[in-house]
Amino acid sequence: MIKHIHTFGSSFTEGGGFEWWKYEEVKYIYRPYIDKYPKEETSFHFSWPGQLKKLIDESHLNITIDNYGRCGWGNERAYRKMFEIVTAKGFVPKENLFLIEFSDNSRAEFWSVEKQKHFLCNYDMGDENREGLLYKKNVEPVFDYHRETFKDEKQYLNGIAPMMTDFLRTTKGDNDVMRKVEQNQITFSSFLNLHNINWLVPLPNAFCWHPLWHDKLYKDKFVVSSGAISGNECGSQYTIVENNYGFETETHGFHTDFHGGLAWSQMVAMKTYNLMIDGGYIDKEKLDTSKKNLIRLRKKISNEINDRVPEIRTFYDDLEGHRKRGGLSVEEFLKDLI
Repeated sequence: MIKHIHTFGSSFTEGGGFEWWKYEEVKYIYRPYIDKYPKEETSFHFSWPGQLKKLIDESHLNITIDNYGRCGWGNERAYRKMFEIVTAKGFVPKENLFLIEFSDNSRAEFWSVEKQKHFLCNYDMGDENREGLLYKKNVEPVFDYHRETFKDEKQYLNGIAPMMTDFLRTTKGDNDVMRKVEQNQITFSSFLNLHNINWLVPLPNAFCWHPLWHDKLYKDKFVVSSGAISGNECGSQYTIVENNYGFETETHGFHTDFHGGLAWSQMVAMKTYNLMIDGGYIDKEKLDTSKKNLIRLRKKISNEINDRVPEIRTFYDDLEGHRKRGGLSVEEFLKDLI
């Protein structure tokens, strides 16, 4: 009997784009939804794991969910966290289910000896003729993309940035990076099977379809999304725009973050819920994830936001004017608006 669910991945799993405590616009647009949840500074409730928890609670299932997804981080952190859980004293495989978003390349995790914690370097090798890439400027190491984790953190990270840039330029190449992503993913997936761990993949990457690994490791374990334009099967994180699940569509242009909006999180959660039923992890009736019903749910949220467009536009105009004029702190300015 499953008692605990652990979710892993990048910003698509943490709830990227819903940092309402950091961005006034997000807080105002999604205020009716934020008001339903506890006020801790987290995007969990808007993420697909958070929406999955809502479905589980509504189904009266006594299952906890811990979301280990973090913005910007990739497979290396997921493997590290899963290994810690699996090898912990008292861990019972049959009571735990791991839900994994597999990421792609250009995400490197390192250990800071001085600070005794892991940090991340996101990089894009691109080519030497393109701007804004590894060959054009320093990487930006981070401990967390949305919170400061210790005093003078920025100063420390700026200090190591040139060193990390040189290291990545010297050691990273496209073919080798992709080989390692595939190699490590297949190795860790095999480790999970070896230890009889329960695991599914709500957000797969391309390697889940690879002929060498599909039938042996990933068949019946992942959620499929068909691209509205390309028609190719892939993970739902890759079809956000073409399936009209982006923030810009959902918020009528007020929030243009590249992640999926609330309807996207609901969709992934519903499909994951059904995947758990297929896997025998919960014994419930399947949810309606037909295209017609998902479009209906997507339009419902979009229409609810659309009904507030005049007040949201006024807020935006006032906030933009405030930012240009300076003066009151944002907190003081927002007291009369939120």
